[in-house]
Amino acid sequence: MDKFNPSKAAVGEKAPLDRAILYPSCEFMGLMELDGTLIDINQMALDFGGLTNVQVIGRPLWEAGWWRISQATQAQLQQAIAQATTGELVCSQVDILGVGNTTATLDFAIRPIKNTSGKIILLTFKGREITEGKITSDITNYLNVQEQFSVQLTAQLAATKQQIAKLSGRERAGLAQQEAANAYMQLDADIVNSMPLGLIVWYLEDPNDINSMRLITANPAASHLTGVTLSNYIGKYITECYPSKIIKNQVDIELYAKVALSGLGQEQQVYYCEQNTPCSFFNVRIFPLPNCCVGVAFDNITQPQVAGQALQESEQRWANLAKISPVGIFRTDLSGNYLYVNEQWCNITKIPLADALGKSWQTAIHPDDLKRIDSEAQDMVTDKKPFTGEFRFLHPDGEITWVFSRTVAETGDNGEVISYVGTITDITELKQAEQALRESEERFHTMADTAPVMIWMSGLDKLCNFFNQSWLDFTGRTMEQELGNGWTEGVHPEDLEHCLNTYLTAFENRQNFSMEYRLRRFDGEYRWVWDTGTPLFTTDGSFAGYIGSCIDISEQQAALHERKQAELALQQRAEELTRLNNILAQTTTILQKRNQELEQFAYVASHDLKAPLRAITSLSEWLEEDLADQLPEENQHQMRLLRGRVRRMEALINGLLEYSRIGRIDTELSLVNVGMLLNEVIESLQPPSTFRIEIAPGMPTILTKRVPLQQVFANLIGNAIEHHSRVDGIVKISVQDQGNSYEFSIADDGPGIPSEYHNKIFVIFQTLESRDRKENTGIGLAIVKKIIETEGGTITLESILGQGSTFRFTWPKQTDE
Repeated sequence: MDKFNPSKAAVGEKAPLDRAILYPSCEFMGLMELDGTLIDINQMALDFGGLTNVQVIGRPLWEAGWWRISQATQAQLQQAIAQATTGELVCSQVDILGVGNTTATLDFAIRPIKNTSGKIILLTFKGREITEGKITSDITNYLNVQEQFSVQLTAQLAATKQQIAKLSGRERAGLAQQEAANAYMQLDADIVNSMPLGLIVWYLEDPNDINSMRLITANPAASHLTGVTLSNYIGKYITECYPSKIIKNQVDIELYAKVALSGLGQEQQVYYCEQNTPCSFFNVRIFPLPNCCVGVAFDNITQPQVAGQALQESEQRWANLAKISPVGIFRTDLSGNYLYVNEQWCNITKIPLADALGKSWQTAIHPDDLKRIDSEAQDMVTDKKPFTGEFRFLHPDGEITWVFSRTVAETGDNGEVISYVGTITDITELKQAEQALRESEERFHTMADTAPVMIWMSGLDKLCNFFNQSWLDFTGRTMEQELGNGWTEGVHPEDLEHCLNTYLTAFENRQNFSMEYRLRRFDGEYRWVWDTGTPLFTTDGSFAGYIGSCIDISEQQAALHERKQAELALQQRAEELTRLNNILAQTTTILQKRNQELEQFAYVASHDLKAPLRAITSLSEWLEEDLADQLPEENQHQMRLLRGRVRRMEALINGLLEYSRIGRIDTELSLVNVGMLLNEVIESLQPPSTFRIEIAPGMPTILTKRVPLQQVFANLIGNAIEHHSRVDGIVKISVQDQGNSYEFSIADDGPGIPSEYHNKIFVIFQTLESRDRKENTGIGLAIVKKIIETEGGTITLESILGQGSTFRFTWPKQTDE
């Protein structure tokens, strides 16, 4: 006969009944030898791995299919079993394999089971998926199984007692059976005591008094979970045990009594607080037991409860956030098909929700962007790095929406990518603004580069960040050479300090400025430039830097220099003119004095010279009269010649006086009818009756000085009559209006004047015939010319010898006063 093994015997006897009790379906549970050989395993574990009892019972636990996910996992399990055989409770977490190579994270514990002598005889293995949803859903199944376990445990305890009573008379067999029963009961007690669930049994002593309920038993887990040492209250009434929130009022006591009497179990969740334990949520299963007993199995579900509530709240917050978010949110599977999109995503892409879910992320992306984005997405998958990028959605109506997208990989607990989550932001307006800005900048650069002036710009750091093409062409340098403070290399050393001080001072005060300095041209020549700067401000009034322009003013500077020189020369000339004016004034004063003296002399000379002449004339006449009979003819002729010379002398003196007075005597202006004036002149000259003088019609009436004009006509007409070679001569007088003046002409048909005398005849004392042949002073035409020129006119002569002469003179319509 084999040696009796109480552990194996106990397991063998109760296997059909206790497997469903000891190994609840919500957890992995099993029994092992101390070497790790699996004795029993529950169906939950087998179903997860797709295994059978034949495949795992009798073999080391770590060789079962669950642990073949990696050698490290198998080694971890072996080490945990070895630690448990030393009496230590071992807890850990591992990833295990399930059906179809699915994976799960298992939170497991290996606990040693001891006999009454304290010897470790078996190991229990318990594991639970720590996925939050899995924890919550399995609690109810676990409690249901606990109810079955409690009922069957009571039945088995009663059966065991009967068996012992029947076999007590048979000494040897009874002893063996007693040992087996003790071992079996001890095994059950060890398993119950090692359970993580709290278990309490109450006995309703009086069915008519619900407060007669006494505490029969409680496992260690119940004391731990409630914070009350229940072993100290065994046999006491429920009202004496503890002020528990599990039994929080009379209603709860009534519920326990109802279950004990009716045989119908109840389940509820309670929130329990005790001084020695933190407030927690419990899932409580109340089940009936024989003989008016009631069992209470309960488990702390605070973590899954709170986690579930937190998850629900988080999901609600996520839903609300996704709903009001201004960005589009999406989630795809590993193939890139949309699993979720929010409302804003639909608004941005203009794709209805029903048309988006299950479709590829490539849906509606602009063909020109698709290849680039697809390549970048592949890099994200390969390198497991976030994706960021800009691309366009092309809508059916041809409209384009620009978006900025950011996508990250979503990983599971094992670090493997399970999906992708991302956002899209509508940046169409930003892109349009950028495009408008680019076009504006292009227009500005085009305008600036074609402008005939040099243009520069600077930023907030006071450094120049732009020069147009005209500047670069002028300096012969590149943009890179000029940027920053590079442009200062071309400023003349003597002008640099002034140039920088002017710019920096204006920059600090945000003021316009202008300055002149010399800038080196591409050929090395320094040219003067005029630089003006204006502060730039954004639309919100923020200062943004400066913009300025320069023009080459070297020619202007040269012209300015010449102008200054001219002004200096003009000033010197003015000073010279002032000096000359002073001299002229002095000379004028002297001349006026000389004129006065001359006029006085002319008056004296006229008086003093005419008096002797008149005396000579009188004496000659007296002598001729007294000696009339005695003077020979020759002497009488000489006396006549004497008186002729005296008259010539007097006429000469009168002519000189008249010539000297021209221009020195003011004559008032008056309206003069030239036709009438001519008639008066002709009448005063008394031409021969055979002489014909013709006045052309249309003679004007002008505002002028009457006497000078009369003298001119008298002299010219008198000369035409006096020097004519015939007594039947003709003189024609005509006029032409020349705008500002009149041109008068006096034409005769006389002998004419040789051309060599055309200018000479206007010279004083010049005559064409000998004075002995023709009495003439030679002053008449000189007086005419001087009068005409004094009044602002001119006189000319047209004459051909033997064909007459024509004198033409101009006479202003108005003379200057």
